[in-house]
Amino acid sequence: MLTLKDFNEQSNVLLTRWNQCVNSSNEIGWSWIKINNDTGYLTTKRFFNNIDNNNNISNVDNIDNNNNNSNIFNKEEIIEESDESVLKSNQTSKTIVIEYDIIYNKSYRVPVLYLNGCYLKQSTTEPLSWDELWSLLPLSCFDKQQLSSTPYITQVEHPILGVPTYQLHPCETNNLMEQILLLKNKIKKTNNNDNDNSTNRDNNDNNNNIKNYLLSWLTIISPMVNIKIPLHLIKEYSNN
Repeated sequence: MLTLKDFNEQSNVLLTRWNQCVNSSNEIGWSWIKINNDTGYLTTKRFFNNIDNNNNISNVDNIDNNNNNSNIFNKEEIIEESDESVLKSNQTSKTIVIEYDIIYNKSYRVPVLYLNGCYLKQSTTEPLSWDELWSLLPLSCFDKQQLSSTPYITQVEHPILGVPTYQLHPCETNNLMEQILLLKNKIKKTNNNDNDNSTNRDNNDNNNNIKNYLLSWLTIISPMVNIKIPLHLIKEYSNN
């Protein structure tokens, strides 16, 4: 499990490292939205082109990100200049924006992903229906395969903004993370030919796992929801 203090600290580290990785490529990073003096949450968004009637999409993240702090969960939001430039450059296809928020859940003591999507119009946004949003997520393919470990998405009220949104349900997050981090420790020991079961080594491994909890979790869920993690961060996590 993750404490609120751990979440805040790891969010700050993740935001800084992630944004450093994507800064040179002008891709979209993460922003921190402050709630109060104690905490806040991470937010980002991704732009996609809906290129055919089968909802096959292409990523168009390498855009001007000067207005990344805008929030599409607000139904009355007006499209800003950077968003409209994407729309104009893709008039032959539907341009979609999906926004992702990562918020700490005090009951489950884990990070939770919230997401919503809409079509970009000339001066307004048109929300995606549930079927439209679901069909765009790789998670829908896992669901068709009936994989028991797949976390499911449910419609809920956004815990901060109070608007309808979709939540990657957190009930199995802790169990999943325990299995993943345990496996990571075993692989690490095997690669190092380490047969030492000393308490000090185990404690060091546990501390590293706690420090990498947020990135580890995001590494698992990101392929399911169309978030690409910078390769440098993946390598850094694998080596820790």
